[in-house]
Amino acid sequence: MNCRAKTGLIVRPLDSVALDILFAKLEEDDATERAEALAYLKHTLNETRASFGAEPIFPLP
Repeated sequence: MNCRAKTGLIVRPLDSVALDILFAKLEEDDATERAEALAYLKHTLNETRASFGAEPIFPLP
């Protein structure tokens, strides 16, 4: 199932294997890059939710 937001973003479901790979790749980066990647992901998830009229899931800075 794909969900297309008003922005054209396609969100595909992730299984546990995909999440394990994602987190393994993030662990290869240094702490600063990990923090930047996590901040970007949180921001993107909040924007995606907002495009559907939902509240942010992560606190805004």
